[in-house]
Amino acid sequence: MKRFLRLASLVAIFLLSSNMDASNDYTLKLKSGEVTLTQNNPNTTLSAVAGNISEQYVIVQFTTVPTEIEKETLQQNGVSLLEYLPLHAFIAKINNPSEVSLQSLNIRAVAPFTANYKFSKAVKNNENPG
Repeated sequence: MKRFLRLASLVAIFLLSSNMDASNDYTLKLKSGEVTLTQNNPNTTLSAVAGNISEQYVIVQFTTVPTEIEKETLQQNGVSLLEYLPLHAFIAKINNPSEVSLQSLNIRAVAPFTANYKFSKAVKNNENPG
């Protein structure tokens, strides 16, 4: 019985620790490959970050996937979420961004959505199919 409890405890610890590691993984899984965005300063305002990006579309990555209420708050602050990207991110447009901090919007990073992200690895590397 003691062996079973010890084994069950080890399995529980392993599962919890691997779950924690997964929640801190912010690597985007794109067709073009994996991308890790640099985290913005959480105290920076949305308008300051948006002002430094000239592209029409951006990637907005969150610390956790936003709830419906958070999505409404984002919309009210000038962020239109368009398409989900694996691991807490969306392709988005930012119009008339507010002066609210990134942290208050649960935003981890904002980066330009460039043409390189749109292509598969094979196309990007000029590989022949088949």
